[in-house]
Amino acid sequence: MLSAWMDRLAFIFLCLLIAVLPVSKAGVEICAAAAILFFLGKKTFLFFRGQGAWGQRIALPAPVPALLYSLLIFSLATLLSVVMSHFPALSWRAFLGKTLQAVLLFLVVQEVLTSTERVRRIAGVFLITAAVVAVDAGWQMVFGQDFFRGLASEYGRLTASFKHPNSLGSYCMAVLPLAFIWLRRTWAQRKGCWGSILSGILFVALLVVMLMTYSRSAWTGAVVAFVVLAWLDRRLRRFLLLGIFLLLIVLPFVFMQGRNFASGAGSFTSAQELSRIDGGMWQTLTRDNSRFIYWSDALRILRDNPVWGAGLNTYARVIRQYSELDQAYPHNCYLQMAAELGVAGVLAFFYLLFQIFRMAGLRLASKTSFDPQWTHAFLAAFAGLCVQSFFDTTLYSSQLAPLFWLLAGLVVVGAGTALSPGQSNSVPEGSA
Repeated sequence: MLSAWMDRLAFIFLCLLIAVLPVSKAGVEICAAAAILFFLGKKTFLFFRGQGAWGQRIALPAPVPALLYSLLIFSLATLLSVVMSHFPALSWRAFLGKTLQAVLLFLVVQEVLTSTERVRRIAGVFLITAAVVAVDAGWQMVFGQDFFRGLASEYGRLTASFKHPNSLGSYCMAVLPLAFIWLRRTWAQRKGCWGSILSGILFVALLVVMLMTYSRSAWTGAVVAFVVLAWLDRRLRRFLLLGIFLLLIVLPFVFMQGRNFASGAGSFTSAQELSRIDGGMWQTLTRDNSRFIYWSDALRILRDNPVWGAGLNTYARVIRQYSELDQAYPHNCYLQMAAELGVAGVLAFFYLLFQIFRMAGLRLASKTSFDPQWTHAFLAAFAGLCVQSFFDTTLYSSQLAPLFWLLAGLVVVGAGTALSPGQSNSVPEGSA
């Protein structure tokens, strides 16, 4: 009984984590810590109450050994970078507070989402939260500030309750595939006029909000996500590819309209102020673009620390030795990871991503996914975030990093063995 209650509480805090993710960094930390605490408590209880071999009693929720090994390799590579760090205190703090949290959150998702009912509830929480974010962004557009934190838009770019427009764009990009699948399901299953209208409004609202962030990295991730959706579902391929084609036509006009709006409205007082936006948002892709400067600086750190890197969570300190620019991030998660963890760390992370996509592909091909449509949505969103991370700081954001690991876990869960609507692998009520 106790272990079953711990399992339920871990699931509840996962849902709360998704709900508070856009509005509260402290809430994200509290909910993640609580979910992990109940997960560890359940595992500890089962270990001391269980019987059989040690490995059977601890029962880590890894669907395939290769995935667990890749997660372990990444954790060990990160730990070695901490040991070799230029600033050990910073690295240990990040390893214990962030890296272990991410790894455990990935395992918690696989532990508690063991039925189709729970996975669909998680998808529902995502969609309800996304609807609230879209309303908040609309409120900010009309009244000048969002109603959660009183944040104003940034030079005409929507932020809603996020700190930066790129963060809002990344969030909308990640939930857009889920909104599209909900639209498709309500339309195909004829669940009533209101269901189709609401799902359609949500999808269009999230798309408009994402466009109004003027975040090119989010736009790129969204295009990739819908290409993945089109590739996964042949019945939607022509429709989605047409939509992607139209989106690619519209994006340059949206970009130029944003530039004209920002400069025409008098929001900028100088060319220098204009160039601050999005690390060169309104600049053309020329050699003096600040992102290329950031990337070259990160490569210089990697050149001097090729194997284990400069140390986890040390980029903002180490970069001062290489650049006079005020930069805490290179706006490329993988280059920052390479600079901090070295070639060993970034290759270990890529190997983990490879195993996640590989397992999802094999399970989808064998038709053992519990619900192919939601699995397609999770996989597309995760792929979009992986590509978007090439151009932004997603993996180092206190709000977006948990979203990344939640989606990674959902890809693994969704691609797992098929479950009946009420079936669950969680501990039975009377097991305690």
